[in-house]
Amino acid sequence: RQLLADVDDQRSESGHGASSAGKPRQVVEYNTPSGTYTGILLGSYPHGRGTMTFKNGTIYSGEWRKGVQSGKGKVHAKKYTYDGMWLKGKWHGSGILDVPGKHVYTGEFCAGVMEGRGRMVYKDGGVFEGNFSGNHRNGMGTYTSATGNIISGFWRSDTECDTTRTQPQ
Repeated sequence: RQLLADVDDQRSESGHGASSAGKPRQVVEYNTPSGTYTGILLGSYPHGRGTMTFKNGTIYSGEWRKGVQSGKGKVHAKKYTYDGMWLKGKWHGSGILDVPGKHVYTGEFCAGVMEGRGRMVYKDGGVFEGNFSGNHRNGMGTYTSATGNIISGFWRSDTECDTTRTQPQ
């Protein structure tokens, strides 16, 4: 929310932003205490396509709605990248979360966490396909190890509850 106040202060100083009809005007660039925003404003809010480069090196590029990431967007942070849908500043809908050296998750998110159907590919080559809830394997799913061992069945908080194991032929 600090970004909004900073953008509003800078907008009033520069005279850029929205037209008198409240429609987006032009691409603007603002330096804020959080970083630099380049994109379109509606009133004093980032609205439409824009990029925020934070001072810690994190970059968000995508759609904004009234100052908050909403719609399609991508974030590059030091420890991960996320490319997918956003709602009210959180990962929400379909997306891909890549945590180098750990895993790549492709699937559904809700309010910033893995929630729903997904596929997790682990650094060792193992793959889990199934249901996730609260960032954990939850519900029905199948894990296939890099060596071909298969564990299928019900999972709760990343723990096998009612599963069967199959060895490779």
